[in-house]
Amino acid sequence: MIGRDYDDLTWSKNETEKIFSLNDLPNWQARPLVLHDAKSGEAMPFSQEWSQEYWALVDDDDNVIKMISNPHKLPSKMYRNLTPRDFVTSAIQKATSVYEGVGDVCILSIQSSDKSAQLLVTIKCPETFQLASDEQDKFGTTLVLRNSYKQESGMTVAAGAIRFVCTNGCIFGAENSINWNHRNAEDAIEQKVENVLETHVEKARQYMDNMVRVQMPWLHYSTIGNSEDWRIKRTFQDMEDRMTMIIAKLPITWHQQKLVLTEVNKMQQQKQEHLNKYDLWNACTAVASHHLKESKNAQNSVQMRRDTMLRDINKAFANDDIVDTVMKWTSDTFETEKQLFIEDGWRRDRWTSIGPVFAKAQKRTREKNEDASDVASDVASDVATDAATATDQAPCVVDSEDEE
Repeated sequence: MIGRDYDDLTWSKNETEKIFSLNDLPNWQARPLVLHDAKSGEAMPFSQEWSQEYWALVDDDDNVIKMISNPHKLPSKMYRNLTPRDFVTSAIQKATSVYEGVGDVCILSIQSSDKSAQLLVTIKCPETFQLASDEQDKFGTTLVLRNSYKQESGMTVAAGAIRFVCTNGCIFGAENSINWNHRNAEDAIEQKVENVLETHVEKARQYMDNMVRVQMPWLHYSTIGNSEDWRIKRTFQDMEDRMTMIIAKLPITWHQQKLVLTEVNKMQQQKQEHLNKYDLWNACTAVASHHLKESKNAQNSVQMRRDTMLRDINKAFANDDIVDTVMKWTSDTFETEKQLFIEDGWRRDRWTSIGPVFAKAQKRTREKNEDASDVASDVASDVATDAATATDQAPCVVDSEDEE
C-alpha cells in the first residue's frame, strides 16, 4: 500500500522540531581569486585575467569571511558548482512539481561544515509506505542532497526513508542514489531529482520486502570475559559464523562494525530466533541513526558521517554485493577469509594473546623497616594472581581506532 498525505500513514514534523528554510543554508559564494604582491600589496595583473575562482563564506554585506576551498587544490575553470541556495532551490522546485496534487515538500534538516565544505540537506517528501510483509512497519520518504565545495566529491541526490517505529534513517537502492560531477551542475540537478523520485516508493518497499525473505546465520556471541569490549573483539577474532564475517566485511569503520555487532546480538537475544537480512539492515541503520557520536577529531559532523555510513550500508546490501557474496562462499573460502581477517587484526593490534590489556601496575609504598622476604613473597603472589585472572578481570584499553 502506498500512502498519500491524507491517509493513516501520513507523517508530519513534530511541533517541537525546528522548521528549516532556505535562509538557514550557509552563505557560500564563488569569488574571483586575485593574487597580491607580498611587498606592495597590489594585485598581480595576470591573476586578474585568469578567471580562477574559489569558494568562501560570505557575510550579509557580501564580504568574504573566510576561504572554504582547498588553498592547494582550487577548482578548475570547468568547475561549475551551485551555491547551496541554488542547489537546494532547484531540487525543491523539481520535487514540488513531481508531487503536485500529492502533498508538500519541506526541508527536514540542514547540515554544513565550513571546515570540510560539505553540505547535507534532507527534504521530507509526502509519500509514505508500509511493508507487504508487515503492515505495521511504516516509512516516510525523503530526498537527500549532498554537495562538496572543495572539489573532493561530486553532487549527489538520493532516495531515503525514515522508519516510523524507531526513526532509523536510510538510503536505499542502487538506482536511487545518483552522483555526478560539477561540470554539469546547472543542467543536471532537476533531471537527477526526477529520476530518483519517479519510482521512489515502489523501489523502497520492494527493496525491503526482498530482504525479509532471507534468513541469516546465527550469531555466536562470545561469553569470555567481563568486559563487553573484549567480548565483542573475541567474537570477531573467533569468527564462528558468517553473520560475524558479514559485519566484519561491511565497508564501515572498525568502531562502527563493533556497534553493529552489539546491536545484532541485542536483536537476536530479543527475538530468540534467526534474524533475517532486513533485521541485519535495521541493526546497521540503527547504529548510523542513533549510536554515532560527535568527535572533536572528526572533520565532518556526526550527521555527515551518518549519511556516509548509510550510503555504504546501502551498497553492501545490494543484490550480489557483500552480504550476498559472503552467504554464498564455500566453506574453504570462508576459512581462508577468516584467517586473513584474524591476521589483519593482529597487524592492527586489535587482539591480545591472553585477554584484555592491563593498566600498568602501581608500585606499593613500603615501610623502610619492612622485611624484604615479605616483600618478595607479596610480589610473587601478585604475579600469580595476575596470570590467573588475565583473561577476564581487567577492563580493556580502547583502541585508537575506536575514535569516530
